[in-house]
Amino acid sequence: IDEESAALRRILSAVYTRRNALSLSCRIPPEVLATIFAFCRDDSVEDAERLPVHSESRLDSHRNWIRITHVCRRWRDVALDCSSLWWDVDLAYGPDWMEEIITRAKNTPI
Repeated sequence: IDEESAALRRILSAVYTRRNALSLSCRIPPEVLATIFAFCRDDSVEDAERLPVHSESRLDSHRNWIRITHVCRRWRDVALDCSSLWWDVDLAYGPDWMEEIITRAKNTPI
């Protein structure tokens, strides 16, 4: 039953991916999406910098733009592939998340 359930999840995922590919937002070229994501990131970072370093509100503000990566697989792929989106390493994230951001930044100056 577990194998059948996993197979169904894979099929549904493929169906959702195909459906999402038909939406207008998924037809936006990746470089345009990356530019839009950069504006969202910059706004979130500016908001976060106004808050105390180790506050939950600061983390929430930083996380706001990262929610973009949860919209659909294509948006996630575009955001994760765009190393310039991951230049900001905030100590409030903790060591594990900071390591992930550094990995995503690739060769982008941090």
